[in-house]
Amino acid sequence: MLSMHMPTPFALLDAAMADAMLLNTMPGCRIDNSQPRLSESETSYTLAVTAPGVKPEDVSITVEDGHMRVAGETVTSHHTHFVNFTIKLPLDSDLDLADATCVDGLLTVTLPKKAEAEPTTVSVSMSADDEETESESTESPPYKLTLVAAGLSASDLVVTASERGVLNIEGETKRTGSKIARSFKLPRDADSTLATACHVDGILTLTVPKKEAVAAKEILVTAGGVPAVERVASSVPANDDHAEDHVYSGYDMEAEPTKSAAVASDAEEDGVMV
Repeated sequence: MLSMHMPTPFALLDAAMADAMLLNTMPGCRIDNSQPRLSESETSYTLAVTAPGVKPEDVSITVEDGHMRVAGETVTSHHTHFVNFTIKLPLDSDLDLADATCVDGLLTVTLPKKAEAEPTTVSVSMSADDEETESESTESPPYKLTLVAAGLSASDLVVTASERGVLNIEGETKRTGSKIARSFKLPRDADSTLATACHVDGILTLTVPKKEAVAAKEILVTAGGVPAVERVASSVPANDDHAEDHVYSGYDMEAEPTKSAAVASDAEEDGVMV
Protein backbone atom coordinates (compact mmCIF):
# COMPACT_ATOMS: atom_id res chain seq x y z
CA MET A 1 0.00 0.00 0.00
CA LEU A 2 1.39 3.35 -1.04
CA SER A 3 1.67 6.01 1.64
CA MET A 4 1.56 9.70 0.91
CA HIS A 5 3.96 11.97 2.79
CA MET A 6 3.00 15.59 3.22
CA PRO A 7 5.93 18.04 3.18
CA THR A 8 6.73 19.58 6.53
CA PRO A 9 6.90 23.36 6.99
CA PHE A 10 10.67 23.07 7.40
CA ALA A 11 10.96 21.28 4.06
CA LEU A 12 8.95 24.02 2.35
CA LEU A 13 11.18 26.66 3.96
CA ASP A 14 14.32 24.87 2.78
CA ALA A 15 12.92 24.73 -0.75
CA ALA A 16 12.12 28.44 -0.72
CA MET A 17 15.63 29.28 0.49
CA ALA A 18 17.15 27.09 -2.22
CA ASP A 19 15.10 28.85 -4.89
CA ALA A 20 16.17 32.26 -3.56
CA MET A 21 19.84 31.27 -3.60
CA LEU A 22 19.52 29.92 -7.12
CA LEU A 23 17.81 33.13 -8.26
CA ASN A 24 20.55 35.32 -6.83
CA THR A 25 23.25 33.28 -8.59
CA MET A 26 21.64 33.78 -11.99
CA PRO A 27 23.54 36.36 -14.09
CA GLY A 28 21.86 39.74 -14.49
CA CYS A 29 19.31 39.05 -11.74
CA ARG A 30 19.09 40.69 -8.32
CA ILE A 31 16.19 41.28 -5.95
CA ASP A 32 16.27 44.26 -3.60
CA ASN A 33 13.83 44.26 -0.67
CA SER A 34 14.61 47.81 0.43
CA GLN A 35 11.48 49.73 1.38
CA PRO A 36 10.63 53.41 0.83
CA ARG A 37 11.39 55.66 3.78
CA LEU A 38 8.88 58.34 4.76
CA SER A 39 10.17 61.02 7.12
CA GLU A 40 8.36 64.02 8.56
CA SER A 41 9.37 67.53 9.54
CA GLU A 42 7.36 70.47 10.84
CA THR A 43 6.59 71.72 7.35
CA SER A 44 6.79 68.73 4.99
CA TYR A 45 7.04 64.99 4.34
CA THR A 46 9.97 63.43 2.49
CA LEU A 47 9.82 60.09 0.71
CA ALA A 48 13.15 58.50 -0.25
CA VAL A 49 13.64 55.29 -2.22
CA THR A 50 16.64 53.72 -3.89
CA ALA A 51 16.18 53.04 -7.60
CA PRO A 52 19.62 52.21 -9.02
CA GLY A 53 19.76 51.87 -12.76
CA VAL A 54 16.42 53.59 -13.38
CA LYS A 55 16.76 56.79 -15.41
CA PRO A 56 14.82 59.89 -14.23
CA GLU A 57 13.00 60.15 -17.56
CA ASP A 58 11.72 56.58 -17.12
CA VAL A 59 10.11 57.28 -13.72
CA SER A 60 6.40 58.08 -13.54
CA ILE A 61 4.72 59.35 -10.33
CA THR A 62 0.92 59.53 -10.24
CA VAL A 63 -1.45 60.32 -7.37
CA GLU A 64 -5.04 59.07 -7.25
CA ASP A 65 -7.50 58.52 -4.40
CA GLY A 66 -4.92 59.49 -1.79
CA HIS A 67 -2.35 56.96 -3.00
CA MET A 68 0.90 57.72 -4.80
CA ARG A 69 2.26 55.19 -7.29
CA VAL A 70 5.87 55.25 -8.45
CA ALA A 71 6.69 53.13 -11.48
CA GLY A 72 9.56 53.05 -13.92
CA GLU A 73 11.69 50.69 -15.97
CA THR A 74 15.03 51.12 -17.73
CA VAL A 75 16.20 48.38 -20.10
CA THR A 76 19.86 48.04 -21.04
CA SER A 77 21.67 45.50 -23.20
CA HIS A 78 22.38 43.28 -20.20
CA HIS A 79 19.98 44.21 -17.41
CA THR A 80 16.48 45.47 -16.65
CA HIS A 81 16.13 47.89 -13.75
CA PHE A 82 12.70 48.87 -12.49
CA VAL A 83 10.86 50.33 -9.53
CA ASN A 84 7.18 49.82 -8.69
CA PHE A 85 5.43 50.61 -5.40
CA THR A 86 2.38 52.37 -3.96
CA ILE A 87 2.15 54.45 -0.79
CA LYS A 88 -0.79 55.96 1.06
CA LEU A 89 -0.28 59.69 1.52
CA PRO A 90 -1.04 61.72 4.68
CA LEU A 91 -4.23 63.78 4.44
CA ASP A 92 -2.42 67.10 4.85
CA SER A 93 -0.03 66.56 1.91
CA ASP A 94 -0.02 69.47 -0.55
CA LEU A 95 0.21 67.76 -3.94
CA ASP A 96 0.16 71.06 -5.85
CA LEU A 97 3.59 71.94 -4.40
CA ALA A 98 5.09 68.44 -4.54
CA ASP A 99 8.64 68.11 -5.84
CA ALA A 100 10.43 64.97 -7.07
CA THR A 101 14.10 64.49 -7.98
CA CYS A 102 16.02 61.42 -9.10
CA VAL A 103 19.80 61.73 -8.77
CA ASP A 104 22.38 58.94 -8.68
CA GLY A 105 19.79 56.22 -8.26
CA LEU A 106 18.02 57.92 -5.34
CA LEU A 107 14.44 59.12 -5.83
CA THR A 108 13.31 61.83 -3.40
CA VAL A 109 9.75 63.19 -3.24
CA THR A 110 9.03 66.22 -1.06
CA LEU A 111 5.43 66.92 -0.03
CA PRO A 112 4.80 70.21 1.83
CA LYS A 113 2.10 70.20 4.50
CA LYS A 114 -1.12 72.12 4.04
CA ALA A 115 -1.98 74.79 6.57
CA GLU A 116 -4.72 73.48 8.86
CA ALA A 117 -7.99 75.33 8.26
CA GLU A 118 -10.46 76.21 10.98
CA PRO A 119 -13.07 73.47 11.63
CA THR A 120 -16.44 73.92 9.93
CA THR A 121 -19.47 74.27 12.20
CA VAL A 122 -22.38 72.06 11.11
CA SER A 123 -25.80 73.49 11.91
CA VAL A 124 -28.21 71.05 13.55
CA SER A 125 -31.77 71.19 12.23
CA MET A 126 -34.93 69.81 13.88
CA SER A 127 -36.37 68.27 10.70
CA ALA A 128 -35.24 65.32 8.60
CA ASP A 129 -37.11 66.38 5.43
CA ASP A 130 -34.16 68.22 3.94
CA GLU A 131 -31.83 65.32 4.71
CA GLU A 132 -34.03 62.74 2.95
CA THR A 133 -34.52 64.96 -0.12
CA GLU A 134 -30.79 65.54 -0.46
CA SER A 135 -30.02 61.83 -0.12
CA GLU A 136 -32.53 60.87 -2.82
CA SER A 137 -31.15 63.42 -5.29
CA THR A 138 -27.53 62.34 -4.85
CA GLU A 139 -26.19 59.82 -7.33
CA SER A 140 -23.55 58.50 -4.92
CA PRO A 141 -25.16 57.62 -1.56
CA PRO A 142 -23.70 59.72 1.27
CA TYR A 143 -22.34 58.37 4.54
CA LYS A 144 -24.74 58.45 7.48
CA LEU A 145 -24.03 58.27 11.18
CA THR A 146 -26.76 57.96 13.83
CA LEU A 147 -26.22 58.75 17.52
CA VAL A 148 -28.46 58.71 20.57
CA ALA A 149 -28.72 62.22 22.04
CA ALA A 150 -31.69 61.82 24.38
CA GLY A 151 -32.37 64.70 26.74
CA LEU A 152 -30.63 67.19 24.47
CA SER A 153 -32.25 69.63 22.08
CA ALA A 154 -30.87 70.69 18.71
CA SER A 155 -29.71 74.01 20.19
CA ASP A 156 -27.66 72.14 22.82
CA LEU A 157 -25.56 70.34 20.23
CA VAL A 158 -22.36 71.64 18.62
CA VAL A 159 -21.09 69.68 15.60
CA THR A 160 -17.80 70.57 13.95
CA ALA A 161 -15.97 68.97 11.02
CA SER A 162 -12.28 69.45 10.28
CA GLU A 163 -10.74 69.51 6.82
CA ARG A 164 -8.76 66.40 7.74
CA GLY A 165 -11.86 64.28 8.25
CA VAL A 166 -12.50 64.40 12.01
CA LEU A 167 -16.11 64.90 13.14
CA ASN A 168 -16.74 66.16 16.69
CA ILE A 169 -20.11 66.17 18.48
CA GLU A 170 -20.48 67.94 21.82
CA GLY A 171 -23.49 68.94 23.87
CA GLU A 172 -24.61 69.49 27.45
CA THR A 173 -27.67 70.86 29.24
CA LYS A 174 -28.46 71.52 32.88
CA ARG A 175 -32.15 71.07 32.14
CA THR A 176 -31.90 67.26 32.06
CA GLY A 177 -28.26 66.75 33.02
CA SER A 178 -27.60 65.01 29.70
CA LYS A 179 -24.37 65.48 27.79
CA ILE A 180 -22.52 64.02 24.82
CA ALA A 181 -18.91 64.18 23.66
CA ARG A 182 -17.99 62.00 20.69
CA SER A 183 -15.37 62.13 17.95
CA PHE A 184 -15.23 60.11 14.74
CA LYS A 185 -12.70 59.66 11.97
CA LEU A 186 -14.48 59.88 8.61
CA PRO A 187 -13.63 57.81 5.52
CA ARG A 188 -11.05 59.38 3.23
CA ASP A 189 -13.57 60.17 0.47
CA ALA A 190 -16.04 61.87 2.83
CA ASP A 191 -16.53 65.62 2.26
CA SER A 192 -16.72 66.86 5.84
CA THR A 193 -17.12 70.49 4.74
CA LEU A 194 -20.61 69.66 3.33
CA ALA A 195 -21.82 67.62 6.30
CA THR A 196 -25.36 68.20 7.59
CA ALA A 197 -27.09 67.18 10.82
CA CYS A 198 -30.63 66.82 12.14
CA HIS A 199 -31.95 66.03 15.61
CA VAL A 200 -35.39 64.43 15.93
CA ASP A 201 -36.82 62.83 19.09
CA GLY A 202 -33.43 62.36 20.74
CA ILE A 203 -31.76 60.88 17.64
CA LEU A 204 -28.95 62.80 15.96
CA THR A 205 -28.37 61.90 12.31
CA LEU A 206 -25.28 63.12 10.49
CA THR A 207 -25.07 63.01 6.70
CA VAL A 208 -21.72 63.40 4.96
CA PRO A 209 -21.63 63.40 1.13
CA LYS A 210 -18.80 61.77 -0.78
CA LYS A 211 -16.20 63.80 -2.63
CA GLU A 212 -16.35 63.90 -6.39
CA ALA A 213 -13.85 61.69 -8.18
CA VAL A 214 -10.67 63.57 -9.04
CA ALA A 215 -8.53 62.72 -12.06
CA ALA A 216 -5.11 61.23 -11.41
CA LYS A 217 -2.39 63.84 -10.92
CA GLU A 218 1.18 63.40 -12.20
CA ILE A 219 4.23 64.71 -10.36
CA LEU A 220 7.10 65.75 -12.63
CA VAL A 221 10.45 64.10 -11.89
CA THR A 222 13.59 66.19 -12.32
CA ALA A 223 17.24 65.13 -12.49
CA GLY A 224 19.31 67.49 -10.37
CA GLY A 225 17.00 70.43 -11.06
CA VAL A 226 16.69 69.68 -14.79
CA PRO A 227 13.22 68.41 -15.89
CA ALA A 228 13.32 64.87 -17.21
CA VAL A 229 12.29 64.14 -20.78
CA GLU A 230 8.50 64.16 -21.23
CA ARG A 231 7.18 60.66 -20.76
CA VAL A 232 4.37 58.75 -22.39
CA ALA A 233 2.22 57.10 -19.72
CA SER A 234 1.69 53.95 -21.75
CA SER A 235 5.44 53.34 -21.99
CA VAL A 236 5.80 52.62 -18.27
CA PRO A 237 4.94 48.96 -17.67
CA ALA A 238 3.72 47.64 -14.34
CA ASN A 239 4.80 44.02 -14.59
CA ASP A 240 5.32 42.48 -11.17
CA ASP A 241 6.44 39.17 -12.69
CA HIS A 242 9.95 40.44 -13.50
CA ALA A 243 12.78 39.08 -11.38
CA GLU A 244 15.47 41.41 -12.68
CA ASP A 245 17.84 43.89 -11.13
CA HIS A 246 15.65 46.03 -8.90
CA VAL A 247 12.19 45.15 -7.64
CA TYR A 248 9.53 46.88 -5.54
CA SER A 249 6.36 44.89 -5.90
CA GLY A 250 3.06 46.26 -4.61
CA TYR A 251 4.55 47.80 -1.47
CA ASP A 252 1.93 49.71 0.52
CA MET A 253 2.91 51.78 3.54
CA GLU A 254 0.61 53.59 5.95
CA ALA A 255 1.92 57.07 6.66
CA GLU A 256 2.39 58.17 10.24
CA PRO A 257 -0.35 60.62 11.31
CA THR A 258 0.82 64.08 12.22
CA LYS A 259 0.45 65.30 15.75
CA SER A 260 -1.80 68.13 14.61
CA ALA A 261 -4.07 65.73 12.74
CA ALA A 262 -4.37 63.24 15.57
CA VAL A 263 -7.22 63.67 18.05
CA ALA A 264 -5.93 63.44 21.60
CA SER A 265 -9.29 62.77 23.20
CA ASP A 266 -9.92 59.25 24.48
CA ALA A 267 -13.43 59.57 23.11
CA GLU A 268 -12.26 59.44 19.50
CA GLU A 269 -13.61 56.45 17.62
CA ASP A 270 -13.61 55.06 14.12
CA GLY A 271 -17.04 56.04 12.84
CA VAL A 272 -19.15 53.25 11.42
CA MET A 273 -20.61 54.90 8.35
CA VAL A 274 -23.35 53.29 6.28
